[in-house]
Formats: sequence, structure tokens, C-alpha cells
Amino acid sequence: MPARRELTMRQIKQMLRLARDGVSSREIGRTLGIARSTVQDNLARASAAGLTWPLGPEVPDAVLEQRLFARTGVKQGMRRLPEPDWPSIVREMRRPGVNLTVLWEEYRETHPEGYGYSRFCDLYREFERRLTPVMRQHHAAGDKVFVDYSGKKVGIEVQTAQGKSLALACKEAEISEQSYYRWRKEYGGLQADQARKMKDLERENARLRRLVADLSLEKQVLADGASGNL
Repeated sequence: MPARRELTMRQIKQMLRLARDGVSSREIGRTLGIARSTVQDNLARASAAGLTWPLGPEVPDAVLEQRLFARTGVKQGMRRLPEPDWPSIVREMRRPGVNLTVLWEEYRETHPEGYGYSRFCDLYREFERRLTPVMRQHHAAGDKVFVDYSGKKVGIEVQTAQGKSLALACKEAEISEQSYYRWRKEYGGLQADQARKMKDLERENARLRRLVADLSLEKQVLADGASGNL
């Protein structure tokens, strides 16, 4: 498996120039802020690829990266395993109740020799990052409030009726099985809006109980004051 590239092409060019000038790997590493072993590894790659400084105009950054880090025996830009249809997967992910686990299982049904789940997720996120570029923003603490919406959830009962285990359904809903049983015991048979109204009624009932308790205490204080007990 090829080593993971952690340097920019500009750093590698500077490394080749310093090496041509006779600077040691230790000094190059100190200048670029990287480990000596990283310098030695990249210089060895450059030597094996026949690259020396100065690089000619026929070696732009893309060609330099390909010659240094491309896997032998694999065509550049191609992978060994069958590729999923990433645009279709991105569209499917926007539908309610669809997640990467479901899409990966469908992919493996078509391509049993395909990617494992972890690699599938990594490649999906890599493809998605190219579609949704982001801009780093800095916010002062307490200056703004951000609310995140996790999307529409598929009911646990629906998933279990489709054959999914309760443990997996609860895991995807990010709750414990104990919480599920407790909620089903308290709100079983209620729709989501009905359960929400029930919770609102419980909060209002608690508020009224506190209000009655406060009024009773105030009445007792007044009665004790009138009888001279205070």
C-alpha cells in the first residue's frame, strides 16, 4: 500500500533543491518542519522515479505527484475494486431514512468483492467534500447560537418490521434499548405529535403543582401571622 503523502508539492520541490545543494536530511527536516525520516523517504522516492533538481517544465505538480506516489501496476485515477455510482449515492443520501449502511449493503449485493464498509464511507466523504467546498469561519464565543437539524428519523418500529434487529435500529437512532422500552411503556401507541403534547401537558402539570404549593405556603404564612405565631 503506498505511503500517505503529507507534504505539498512546494515542500517537495524545496526538499529536492536543498538536497541538490548538499544540505543534510536533518537540516532539510529542520528547515521544512518535518521528520528526517520523511525527508529520506521522499528523497528515495524521487531517486527511484529519476527526479532531480531542477525539474523541467514537463514536470508540473500533477506529474510530480504521480511519479512520486502512484502505485505500480495500477493505472493512475483507477482503483482495483468496482466503484459505486457516487452521484447516485449522494442523491440517495438526501432521502429520509437512507444512510450509508443501507447503501453499502446494496452496493455489496451487486459487487460482493467490492469495498468494505469503512473504505466505502471514506471514499463517499472524499467525493462529498469535492461537491461541497467549505469556508472556515471564526465566531466569538457566545456571539451566535447555531441549531443543527439531524434530519427525519425512521421509526424504530418500522425498521424492526423490515427485519432489522432492535439493537441496530436503536444504535442508528442513537438511543439505548432501555430508553426505547421506557418510552414505549410511557408513550406506546402515540404518534410523535401526540407524545409531544403529552410532554407539554406533563410540564404544565408540574408548573401548576409548584404554583399550588407556593400558594399554600403563602396562605400558611399569613395564617401564622394573624394568629401571632410569627
